[in-house]
Amino acid sequence: MVEGKGWSVSGLKDRIAASEKIVRTFKGDGAMALQLLEALDYIHGACEFLSKSGVDVHADLKRAQIFEERIRQQRKDYVKALQKVGGIEKLRAQRNAPQSSWWWYLDTLK
Repeated sequence: MVEGKGWSVSGLKDRIAASEKIVRTFKGDGAMALQLLEALDYIHGACEFLSKSGVDVHADLKRAQIFEERIRQQRKDYVKALQKVGGIEKLRAQRNAPQSSWWWYLDTLK
């Protein structure tokens, strides 16, 4: 099994499944919105690491792209929910999130 920095194929698949469920059932819960953004950190980090390690993650990326599009479409709802847990700007700053992590910048997307 390929693992690194806590990233594994099983962890990737688990986070994708959990994220799909959050997006499908999202009702404005701030903690769930934060959990989703943190899962996206894991998903993208794991995909990058695993891909460089020779693991084919194309199917996983395709699954993620589907729910990521829905997140973009509902970004205002997620930003509003994140206000309940400190606000996206504060959360983003705490994590020093790079601009490439678009999910931490939902408040600035057009």
